[in-house]
Amino acid sequence: MIIGEKLINKLCRDASASAKVSFQVKIKPSEFKTFLGDLDIFNYELDNYIKRLFECAKRDFEASKNLAKNGTYPLSIYHLQQCIEKMTKAYGLFSGHIEREELYIKKKKSIGHISPKTFVFMLQKKELQKKILIIYRCSGRDIELNSQIKAFSRLIKNPYKLANAKKSEIKALLDWFKSIHRRVRIDKREALFKSKKFRMSLTHKSKKYLPESEIKKLDVVLDKIPEEFLRNMDIPFNFLFLWFLSVITYPHFIWTRYPKELKKQLDPLDYTQGLGIVDSLKDIHEVIDRRLIKRTDQMLKDYTARRLK
Repeated sequence: MIIGEKLINKLCRDASASAKVSFQVKIKPSEFKTFLGDLDIFNYELDNYIKRLFECAKRDFEASKNLAKNGTYPLSIYHLQQCIEKMTKAYGLFSGHIEREELYIKKKKSIGHISPKTFVFMLQKKELQKKILIIYRCSGRDIELNSQIKAFSRLIKNPYKLANAKKSEIKALLDWFKSIHRRVRIDKREALFKSKKFRMSLTHKSKKYLPESEIKKLDVVLDKIPEEFLRNMDIPFNFLFLWFLSVITYPHFIWTRYPKELKKQLDPLDYTQGLGIVDSLKDIHEVIDRRLIKRTDQMLKDYTARRLK
């Protein structure tokens, strides 16, 4: 830190006051300190295992696209599911909200191949719940997280229904996701404008207790915040996309490879045109390529470049 802990706390109190003026939201100084620290991807730990997960996910994605071109739909969808499973776990580990031990332990309370459970595990953690509630409060809305977690848990207990989702249902969800993406781009521009107002307010308040030399350092830090902060908005956005993709793909990790044994299952031979996910493959691939793979690559490049400094 460029300044002492007491001054950091004072800075957070002023930031809280400035946020109320600039953004019309009430955030406690302690929440401000915790929340800003968590938003910075450079506080995350990118070890070799997580790097390999991201890389394996990209290879699965390429395999899925190539197999779809050849009409080998069961294996194309299997590799699509594997891509999403690995991406979801990699983001969970990268952000620190999931532990390695929670992924593969052979007991009831583990994630395994049911990738949507990653989000259930994350949402059950009180620290993350606090941050989500702050985000909702900033947007002027309230949410009852426990009921949302229970509803989501019930949803993923019906894999057969999810596996038989119609093309129109998947398209509606993709369109909804694209509309959120457009909204995020608009929000980024608005946030950039508001951040300038916030910066001016905070710098003005800090002049009362920081020497000129520290003000200049703070000014440099604040100057970098909009670009890095706005880029980091892609992280919760990617999580949202992965949540949606994990729900529609996870039932296929077995059914695409093994013959049907029960009535409410799919058989590899069922993966033909007419099945919703098969008919939606091209659209899903295009959205993943543009809005997930490329954004993740940029995030990792930013992280690596920053760490090398």
